[in-house]
Amino acid sequence: MEVSSDAARDQAVDELGRLWDEGMASGNAVDGREAFARIKSKLDAKISARKSR
Repeated sequence: MEVSSDAARDQAVDELGRLWDEGMASGNAVDGREAFARIKSKLDAKISARKSR
């Protein structure tokens, strides 16, 4: 089933609004470099723990 361009646009706008609302509800913004460094540190620790088993 083909979606008309108007329907596709409406769907994209709805999705953008949903994502905006989700982002706003998630709390304050954080620095991307700090966030990725924190995630990498946690993953490195998990990998290290698996290797030591």
